[in-house]
Amino acid sequence: MHMVGKSQLVLILSYVLTVFGMAFVGVLVPLAGDLGRELQVSAANLGFAITMFSVPSAVAATMFGSAVDKLGLRLGHMLGGFIIFSADLVLYFSHGKFELYAAFLISGTGFAIISAAAPALIMAISSPETEARAMSLWASYAPAGLSFGLMLAVLSGAHGDWRFALAVHAALMLGVTLLCLAVPNVAPTSPHGGADGWKDLVWAFTDRGVVRLAIAASIPPAIGYGTALVVPSVFASAYHLPLATSSTVMALVNLTTIAGSALAGVAMSVRVRPVLLYGAAAFAGAIAQILIFHPTGMLGLAIAALVIWTAAVGILMAISMAILPDILSDLSRSGAAAGLVSQAIAVGSVATPTLYFAVLSHSQGAAYSAIACVSLLFSVVILPAWRPASRTTLAR
Repeated sequence: MHMVGKSQLVLILSYVLTVFGMAFVGVLVPLAGDLGRELQVSAANLGFAITMFSVPSAVAATMFGSAVDKLGLRLGHMLGGFIIFSADLVLYFSHGKFELYAAFLISGTGFAIISAAAPALIMAISSPETEARAMSLWASYAPAGLSFGLMLAVLSGAHGDWRFALAVHAALMLGVTLLCLAVPNVAPTSPHGGADGWKDLVWAFTDRGVVRLAIAASIPPAIGYGTALVVPSVFASAYHLPLATSSTVMALVNLTTIAGSALAGVAMSVRVRPVLLYGAAAFAGAIAQILIFHPTGMLGLAIAALVIWTAAVGILMAISMAILPDILSDLSRSGAAAGLVSQAIAVGSVATPTLYFAVLSHSQGAAYSAIACVSLLFSVVILPAWRPASRTTLAR
């Protein structure tokens, strides 16, 4: 019982570290105006800087995951945390756009490492009974991190200095990173006799199950990201709302993603078949997308559709992460596999804004619905088959 309790605390610590890492972006977005004026950078520069956060994951997340498999999970968590802490320092003492770009690139590197280490930790120390719930909860890190960053910015805003908010984030990041000394530095052994970095990379990119899961897992968050980017403008135009109001609606509704992830975890823990839950969530999400981008004149219906959509995204993301352990033939490569999934998600995050803003410029709501429906159908089709909960895995 003591060990179970300790494992749960370690998993919570890992989740908090992931959320705090994502909060680096969330804390700066609402303070972008003040930051831009002081550093004399344009909105386009700030947008490019935020994109830089996803670049390390998009380019090298699988490599970072393979490195985590070799370094061990404690060092992986702490290395990622210290890198993000250093990004806070770089930005705190910055005086221009190049330091701004460097800070987001550095923080994105740390986050890429953490996003490989955290799911690998879940697979290493969770029991089969709690693994699905733990992976489902971890999948909610993005909305949780962005919302936590927003809250941190609001609470720090009374001081009128974006650097104060950044300093608070740095202190929190350093504190939780040091607490990661409690994370066991496990590096699961392999039946093939040990880890080989290049072999792990080749394996991750050639294992059909992992590749199919990575593609399927990248689709819901990409559509969700694109929807969050354009809905404020779409709702402002269709329902004659101030842009600030529609943006606030989107930010609050986005938290429903966390509820969706939690719901998926509970459902899978009582043996609801993940494939059925995934298909139902994809269908509900497709209907919601149609209602969101085909204004009915009823704002309440549009917001309800938005709530259903964000909850569906949470369910889809949670299931994608929860089935990852089931499709692995070698748990010693869990970091590389998680890295590939993170890399696919990051590629979608980098590519989505261009596509969605291009469609927005032509005001084609039907195009958004078509993109979502076709993409969700593809994700259902390509999602790899998996064994039920009674599967046999490597001993943990």
